[in-house]
Amino acid sequence: MKSVVVEIKAGYAAVLSEDGCISKVKDKNYIVGQVIEMKNNNLKNINKLVMCSALTAMIAIVGGITLWAYKTPYSYVSLDVNPSIEYSLNRFDKVISITAVNDDGQEILNELELDKLEDQKIEDAVAETVNQISEDGYFDNSIDNDIDGGIIIATSGEDQEKSDELAEKLQESLETEIEEIGEDITLETISVGFERVQKAKELGVTPGKLNLVEKLQNSSSNPESIILEEWLNKPVKEIMSAIKENKKAKIEQTETSDEDESTEESTTDSTEVADEIKTDKALTKEAENTNDTKATQERASQKSQNKIEKATNKLEKTENKANKKI
Repeated sequence: MKSVVVEIKAGYAAVLSEDGCISKVKDKNYIVGQVIEMKNNNLKNINKLVMCSALTAMIAIVGGITLWAYKTPYSYVSLDVNPSIEYSLNRFDKVISITAVNDDGQEILNELELDKLEDQKIEDAVAETVNQISEDGYFDNSIDNDIDGGIIIATSGEDQEKSDELAEKLQESLETEIEEIGEDITLETISVGFERVQKAKELGVTPGKLNLVEKLQNSSSNPESIILEEWLNKPVKEIMSAIKENKKAKIEQTETSDEDESTEESTTDSTEVADEIKTDKALTKEAENTNDTKATQERASQKSQNKIEKATNKLEKTENKANKKI
């Protein structure tokens, strides 16, 4: 069970658990405000004055620190569909306040029982909110046939590690909730830093919506054409659909470029092959010409040799006749 350290004294720490009970544990170099994980058998009641959910008694015991632990915002969660809503959480991830960021968000909150949502665990509060958004038809009339809608959740807080863990927890719990709703909804959860939260507040939007529109700008081949203020007012599913189209266009462009390169390489290869064939033919012809010349020379040489032999024979005959006369 999660507990927050509310007081340290004489080697012991007073801790406030999630169920509202105050207990006494040995101090292990804790600091006031630290959230720790405690086993039930390690918790000891302070003089058996455990007053679960008795806020006045807790204030009397720890001098108002318990009230501070329960009511001081520690983390923030924003939810965007087109309704935009922000939740403030205490150190136990329980909702202490809910705020509408736009008019659609206010309409959703008007339909919810806020008193019941407050003091709930954030995953339960978000699930109820998403169900109400679904009932109001925000996941209907999809832009394309791939998704019925989109949800983006952004977490932030003083502790970045805790913010990251909170984003993962909400991703898991909402995936289950979406399955039960039965809609084809695209869900994205992110953890953002303080600077992003401040920038979003200046623009009057949630950090999640701001992050999504900037993602759209980065996905576009012409980022300057994406007007930030214009897209911040569009539904999440429309922004997600535009991002998807941009990614699809880039993939097609890449494939076309690859095909062009392949065609160019093929043309080059064909030219090289043709050149090689021409060269081979030229060499073959040259070889044939060389062979023809050689053959002609051989025939001429043979004829000349025959003439010499005939002349020699004729001379020998003449000499023989002359010898006979002598």
